[in-house]
Amino acid sequence: VFEAKLPRFAPPEWFFWVRPVREGEFTRSGKPRQQVNDLDFLVHQATVLNLHFQDWVRSWAGWDNGVQYVPGPVKHAGRVIEKCIRAYGRDAAAITDLVRCTVVYPTLQGVFRFFVALRERSDKGGTSMIRIRRVKNRLALDYNAEAMSAGYRDLAILVEVGWLERWSTIEFLPVKDWGEETSRHICEIQVHVSPVYDVKK
Repeated sequence: VFEAKLPRFAPPEWFFWVRPVREGEFTRSGKPRQQVNDLDFLVHQATVLNLHFQDWVRSWAGWDNGVQYVPGPVKHAGRVIEKCIRAYGRDAAAITDLVRCTVVYPTLQGVFRFFVALRERSDKGGTSMIRIRRVKNRLALDYNAEAMSAGYRDLAILVEVGWLERWSTIEFLPVKDWGEETSRHICEIQVHVSPVYDVKK
């Protein structure tokens, strides 16, 4: 009876005040979570990190001819709140695309070379500057794009970076040097093939 009296266009008032307890590295569905479950802090952290992350990724060697690098702005606050409530049950730590960028290759071979190079930068490779938290391969042959994503395809990679703030600059640290004072944040890198990306635009 109580629920029936509430307006249909909005959830009950207590929905916005009850904060569920979430902990651990992954959500119940297996999605990686941020180190901190505080939306205000994550947005502030993303604002500080974003330009440094974009410049850092853009500086990586090995960009082929014809490759496009598209930096992303920090996700708009309204969209972040909406996504936090509707998609993640108010679990702020599940939001992992506040800091994002897009890399576009003319061919699938370029996408593959990028992933190999990225892995070499991870704690599974050589330099260990990033930690790959999840790879969602919508370019796989067995991925049913029509059923799962309305025909949309890309390679979405969640990478975690760690850094220390020194004055007005950021110093990215190898994974092995991450400690209690290290700021950490999960960012998203979307890798596209040009024909699909052109349609998306």
